[in-house]
Amino acid sequence: MLTDEDGTHFHFTYHDQLFRAEYMPDNWKIFDSYRITNNRDMIIICQALSDLHPIPSADHSGFRTAEDMAYEWHQHNLAYFLLPDEMKWKSNAKDVDLNPEDQGKNLIDFIIDRSSH
Repeated sequence: MLTDEDGTHFHFTYHDQLFRAEYMPDNWKIFDSYRITNNRDMIIICQALSDLHPIPSADHSGFRTAEDMAYEWHQHNLAYFLLPDEMKWKSNAKDVDLNPEDQGKNLIDFIIDRSSH
């Protein structure tokens, strides 16, 4: 269950741990998302977030599904667990930003995007 602080800041409990989610226009950010690894649970959480504030699809023709947001989340988790602790990208991978631009991207796509900046 999501606890609403002010319409943009939310909390939820998962396995007795408190998590924070923040909504910005067309973006959900889940802090410390790497701590949740069960795909079915990710989908449930993404659906709850989407029910409050849906995120547009990459082509802006509709909205992202809970399943494709969970896929992005899983890719962030892969990066977090595979990257060495000393790499700067690891700290970026610990929180997932669910936005239109990253829909459908896999780990390789994220690496290419980050290395071109």
